[in-house]
Amino acid sequence: MAKMAILIDGGFYRARARNLFSFSRRDPGGNADIVESYCRRHAAESEKEGRELYRIFYYDCPPISAVVTNPITNARIDLSKSPTFTAITQFLRLVAGKRKVALRRGRLGSGYVRYALKPKTQDALLSGRKTLAELAENDVRLDIGQKGVDMRLGLDLVEIALKRLVDQVVLVSGDSDFIPAIKMARREGVDVILDPMGNHVPEDLAEHVDGIRDFSSARDFLDSLPPVAPAP
Repeated sequence: MAKMAILIDGGFYRARARNLFSFSRRDPGGNADIVESYCRRHAAESEKEGRELYRIFYYDCPPISAVVTNPITNARIDLSKSPTFTAITQFLRLVAGKRKVALRRGRLGSGYVRYALKPKTQDALLSGRKTLAELAENDVRLDIGQKGVDMRLGLDLVEIALKRLVDQVVLVSGDSDFIPAIKMARREGVDVILDPMGNHVPEDLAEHVDGIRDFSSARDFLDSLPPVAPAP
């Protein structure tokens, strides 16, 4: 039987899942279950074409444990004691424990941790709608350099293709940086399906995949998700 693999760009997935699946309002176990359910939806669709699931590869970075200083309040913050650190750590552990899931860990660049202006704040400053004296704590966000994730995903995609481990790959991402690896896989005969999770697909990326399959807005899938507590 032919086989398929699912490769998930974890940073991209979590960013999209915050909007689509209320990621930040769910417990780690619920979020890990949604990843599995989403992938099983892809596997079921490929099974209709005569393919079975080979493996799900999930690529992400563990949260960073640095101590940072907020430039607005001058408060020192230990990121390892934040609720986000605990939640993401537990989420990755639970994802790794799922059947047929392989977790590929990158790392966050501890030498590149800083606060940056949010895009809307930057626009307001440049247009004169806001002054530096009016900046508040919620006008900045942490900007942390991620290392190793894209490289690991690209290398795995190429290796899977060269070793003929599968004949189809579903790539959950929206990053044009994967185009060289996608082209190599397609030259080896792999059918590469892109799932952008409702995100805009860059034209150059769309040109180099064999199709797009996206369940992120499917009503039956969304209806199957457990409810979350109302936002405060």
